[in-house]
Amino acid sequence: MNMFCAIHLQPRRPRASPLWQIVTAAWEAFLAGCEKCHRATMGPLRPNVFAVVRNFLRCGDLASGFLRFHCPDCGHERLLAFTCKGRHFCPACHQRRVRQSAEWIASSVCHEVPHRQFVFTIPKILRGIFRKRRDLLHLLFKSATDTLLESFRARLNLPDGRLAAVAAVHTFGDYLFFHPHLHVLAADGLFDLDGRFHCMPADSRAPMIELFRNRFLQALRDGKHVSPCRLADLLSWKHSGFHIDGGSEKPVPAHDTDGRKRLAEYLLRHPFSLQKITWNATTQTVIYRSKLHHTTKRNFEIFKATDFLAAVIDHVPPKSKHTVRYYGEPDLSWFNQPRKPSELDPEWFDQTSTWKAPEVPLNDGRILVLEYT
Repeated sequence: MNMFCAIHLQPRRPRASPLWQIVTAAWEAFLAGCEKCHRATMGPLRPNVFAVVRNFLRCGDLASGFLRFHCPDCGHERLLAFTCKGRHFCPACHQRRVRQSAEWIASSVCHEVPHRQFVFTIPKILRGIFRKRRDLLHLLFKSATDTLLESFRARLNLPDGRLAAVAAVHTFGDYLFFHPHLHVLAADGLFDLDGRFHCMPADSRAPMIELFRNRFLQALRDGKHVSPCRLADLLSWKHSGFHIDGGSEKPVPAHDTDGRKRLAEYLLRHPFSLQKITWNATTQTVIYRSKLHHTTKRNFEIFKATDFLAAVIDHVPPKSKHTVRYYGEPDLSWFNQPRKPSELDPEWFDQTSTWKAPEVPLNDGRILVLEYT
């Protein structure tokens, strides 16, 4: 038997997904009531949302197209359905991207030095600024990374020290409420101009939090995104509402690639989990379970189907906008440039008579024919 025939392809059952069932049952109702019920809080639906949902409904469905693998040895065939390759909405495609990217970050991007994850959070009163203006999230990236760089340089007395980090913005909390905050996987120290690494000592983060607070509020003030009255009120708070969580006391060791991979997977994780969703088709309600909430004192939230879709869609990023940014040496800033939309329509397939199925040569000289249907 050819090696190809021995490969086990687990067929997906997209229609068994509770998210697929919710979208199928409530999408039209959501669109009909979106202007009245959700526009005030969410703003207008972003154009890419329609394509994201449409592609999700076709993802993994053989009826929407598939790749046919033909074994030249025994003639056996296997079908592999096309996927939507979406992010932040389709759990299967997003998780595949998480596994691939986390492995690459842990083994190829990160240096063999201690690493730590930092989480930067802002007061609840400021979060609404970013809900309708996602382009302003770059202020969170800049304020957080500048805070790390300045704090590390001052503590290590390295005015030219360079930060190595991967940052990802999350707009979701435990129950899908809008909660923009930043996760940063950073080397726990700085690189000097000669490439030597200097580790950070274990210190209190109170000065770093105060620096982050002032950096962020200054950015909002300079951009006129907050009124002077509100700014004075925020500066007068005894408990600022800003926080930096640096994880455990000890960083991930230098040669712990698996530890860096775990942190990277959490950094890139999907906004919600299918395992936490219970869909009741009769009542058209969704029960979403998570850990005990400190305010509601319960470990679940009940949504109407349309409200659940609104909560999920709220975390789909605008097209071509990065939610992950890279900082360090060698220069990785080119990763942070906006992506250019593809010139080709992803739904277009060449079905002309001159089209020829691609052929992949095998090691033994035979040819594997791939046919798109």
